[in-house]
Formats: sequence, structure tokens, C-alpha cells
Amino acid sequence: MAYSLVFSDAAKADIFAIVEYIATALDNPPAASRLVDRVEDTLSAIVENPEMFPLSEVNVFAKLKCHYFSVGNYLVYYRVNRAETTIDVVTMVYAGRNLAKW
Repeated sequence: MAYSLVFSDAAKADIFAIVEYIATALDNPPAASRLVDRVEDTLSAIVENPEMFPLSEVNVFAKLKCHYFSVGNYLVYYRVNRAETTIDVVTMVYAGRNLAKW
């Protein structure tokens, strides 16, 4: 059974800010587009197999029972909501960020 994707407002804002930064500040629209494509492709696989990526061991994300995957220099965190059959995308962050302080 395929799950549906649900993006939190924070996840939408995070993804938009990252894509905007790559496209504008780094002046690399093709790289921004490739990043979006890779995130979309990975999420398309996750809706068919929600447990395909590991659970996070990082503070707040571990408490929320978030899974995560990497795309380039970024990590995408999501939760599997079995009751609603949704994949809840929580956030996308720069992988070099010190997440232990969250």
C-alpha cells in the first residue's frame, strides 16, 4: 500500500530556502533543480517502502522517531504515520549542521 506525502510548513520553508540559496546565492539553478529531482525521486520510493531508511539517532529526531536520508549535502527527516498512511516530511537541513544541539 502506498503512503501519501505530507509536508510540514517548516519542511516546505526549509526546502524552499535551500533551493533558493543554491539557485540564487550560489548562482546555480541547474544544481537546485537536480536537488529537487533527487528529493522527489527518493520520496517517491519511500511512499512504497517507508522503512527503507534508518531511524535517526540525533536528539529531537530520535524522539520523534524520524527516519532520514541524504541528498547531496542535505538530510531530509520524515516520520511514518501508519494510522494515517502518510509520510510526514519534517525538515530538510544542511548535513554539516550540528544537530546534536537541537
